[in-house]
Amino acid sequence: MKIKPIRAEELTGEDSPLQSLFWARAKSILGWKPYAFEINEEQRLLLLVRRIAPLFFFAYVPFGPSGPVDLSILSEGLKQAIDEPVFAIRYDLPFTDTAFETGGLLSLSYSIQPERTVRIDLQKPLVYRKRALRALKKCENRYTVRPYRGEPILFEQWYETYRQTALRDRFHPRSKEYFFHLLSIDEDKMVKPILLLAFGQNEVVGGVLLIEGKKETIYLAGSSTRPNVGYLLQDGAIRRTKERGGELYDLFGISNQSGYLASLDLFKTAFGGEIVKREPSLDYPTRALRYRLFTVLERHRYRFSRSLQQG
Repeated sequence: MKIKPIRAEELTGEDSPLQSLFWARAKSILGWKPYAFEINEEQRLLLLVRRIAPLFFFAYVPFGPSGPVDLSILSEGLKQAIDEPVFAIRYDLPFTDTAFETGGLLSLSYSIQPERTVRIDLQKPLVYRKRALRALKKCENRYTVRPYRGEPILFEQWYETYRQTALRDRFHPRSKEYFFHLLSIDEDKMVKPILLLAFGQNEVVGGVLLIEGKKETIYLAGSSTRPNVGYLLQDGAIRRTKERGGELYDLFGISNQSGYLASLDLFKTAFGGEIVKREPSLDYPTRALRYRLFTVLERHRYRFSRSLQQG
């Protein structure tokens, strides 16, 4: 297998916006070091490395690789191509029918990224369900939607709606600084962040943060403080993607049939689309003892986080 280091600027994000220069810069904000590679002169790959404790370095591939490869052979090559002595390489494989050779990797019972999602094929007519149509009708003449254009006061107002949504829906909010830096990334000409804002009587009442790639848009985060505004924002994001020639809109995550997320599932499936699944995260351990210590701590943290969400 031929693995050639390339510049992060050479990542196109064509197969996934999470395999792009934009996402490399976004994850750098959180302490990840990006590496970019060309694999067999056929596909490009973003790999992220982070030090999580002294002598503990962890590597992660978000929604890659795009094409069929032997992940064990790829992992050995990547291990030799990076500076840090990582104890494992983790893969969240893309939503695809591609068959990967996964011998030598460990399948986890949980994933960093969603294992199930709703994806809307925008090359077909939109077919919303009655739930979405009713909600949109209730929003008529009450709210407007437009993109955020860098106005500081509107960003502050949107973040407050996001904070309120986090309290209501019991999830841990990202920091204001993270979103501000995310929206400031403008190096990538193929993939960019977009914040759509909803207004009611000149007041921000919600917003959705999107990652727009050439073919695909991913819904990353959202907020709403009024009933049905979430439907209006998603409708705006879907139609925006379709109008600019995008082929796919990903609502990015529904539950793994967990009861406490049933309302989220109903919301995201209201816009039609197809429920798709992928394998859980896969790990390629390279240093056994460090990997075992890490997984014990990670499982404990994961269970604690889920207990907070469900409680």
